[in-house]
Amino acid sequence: MPKRTRLSICRRKVRYPSAEAASAAALAGGWVLRPYRCDRCAGHHLTSRRKGHHTPAAIRAALLPSAPTSGTGDKVL
Repeated sequence: MPKRTRLSICRRKVRYPSAEAASAAALAGGWVLRPYRCDRCAGHHLTSRRKGHHTPAAIRAALLPSAPTSGTGDKVL
């Protein structure tokens, strides 16, 4: 049986209407957080825990530096 979110934790966190809204808030704040659906309030919260989860593509793209260039505009691989 999956572990439920404690009600006290849910009440302390900001509730977002969708995973996209939560991801946008994390990006705007510059945080490395991922959204998850809360089983208590059916909203979305942010967490820094990553065990067994991937970082969403939008957050990865915003955090990873672009590939270096050779000076001619070509990407160096």
